[in-house]
Amino acid sequence: MQAELAAVDTIDTWRQWVVMWGATPGEHRLQVRETDGAGQTQTPERAHPFPDGATAHHTVVVRVV
Repeated sequence: MQAELAAVDTIDTWRQWVVMWGATPGEHRLQVRETDGAGQTQTPERAHPFPDGATAHHTVVVRVV
């Protein structure tokens, strides 16, 4: 799903986002990735922040009751 993005403050700030989804009871894995201004999508491979910046898709598990 595509997220609704907040306004850009500066080129160096993170953007807030929101996605409305019809959550159902149970455990769900949510994963996000970014696409930059040039259309390049973030790689799923994990890399440490130093020296070139972290990579990977951010993932959390949530439980809906």
